[in-house]
Amino acid sequence: MNAKANNSKNSSLVITVLASKLYKLVMDNPFIDLKKYIDDCTKLLDNEGFGSQYGANNENYTTNVYESGEMIWSIKLDPDHDERGYGVVLDFINQEIKRGEKGYFTENPIKVGDNGTILGKVSSDIDPNSPPESYTINFQVLKNGLKSTPVLTIDPRLKINQ
Repeated sequence: MNAKANNSKNSSLVITVLASKLYKLVMDNPFIDLKKYIDDCTKLLDNEGFGSQYGANNENYTTNVYESGEMIWSIKLDPDHDERGYGVVLDFINQEIKRGEKGYFTENPIKVGDNGTILGKVSSDIDPNSPPESYTINFQVLKNGLKSTPVLTIDPRLKINQ
């Protein structure tokens, strides 16, 4: 069910991060319940008005993508929190594709562009009845522009629409 019709065949997902909190959790307690830390400190919002809030399991979140369309991922700091000295950057998107099968996108992995966003071109020959596909958003949190966390991941899903 869509919140509104998407006539452009393009989709977007904005990842908002509580960077200072996530940085401290990861660097002080490396890899102890890392998924929970990431879920607690990230929220997702797509162009159709759907998303997941801080603390929600991001694996349960699904974005609609459209055959032959584009998907744009971006990341930002939470503007409602003091995040001075911290930053967030996307690294790449990785589709979880079984050997011999096609993914939703024309390339894999999908690398970050010069403007800090990631643009994926959706294949034109994907079965609209195919099940939702898992993928991984890879990103890092920076402190003072120099020291960064290890690569962190969010594992939501995509669903193809015509």
